[in-house]
Amino acid sequence: MMPIEISFEDLYERFKSLTRKLTKREKNYIHYNSFNNFFKHYKDIQSLSARQDIYRLLSNYINILESNNFKDLDRTFAVSITESHLFKIGKIYKENLGFKEIISPKLMFLASACIDLILFLFKTTLSSGVPIPIVTILVTVYFFLHLNRFLKQQKVYGVFW
Repeated sequence: MMPIEISFEDLYERFKSLTRKLTKREKNYIHYNSFNNFFKHYKDIQSLSARQDIYRLLSNYINILESNNFKDLDRTFAVSITESHLFKIGKIYKENLGFKEIISPKLMFLASACIDLILFLFKTTLSSGVPIPIVTILVTVYFFLHLNRFLKQQKVYGVFW
């Protein structure tokens, strides 16, 4: 039987060849960046049992992509892959390498802007009486100071990421 590392390299090549021709939207549906980060940091996992679990889940994920032939790439497909593979693999990487789960920056800023709008509508202001988008400011600071470090290290995963 071949060692996992040799088969893993083949698995990564299959992933790259499958995803070469996908559009950005299609890549989001298969959580391309998240899985690409998983592949890139696989060898950093020290635990043999964790590596075997990751290999099994990634192999199954690739088989699903190949059998699907990208005909049904939509939100339903994305959600099913998220529940069955992304979160399970992400948990292993989080425990072993300190990966962070992330939501899309666009979604993060949209949600914080909505919260700020609600606060504005309920007249929540600072002592100066001027409404300040405090939630958006805090989210932006958090994103750029904390999560940006993990983005640079490619140690993030998330839905549609």
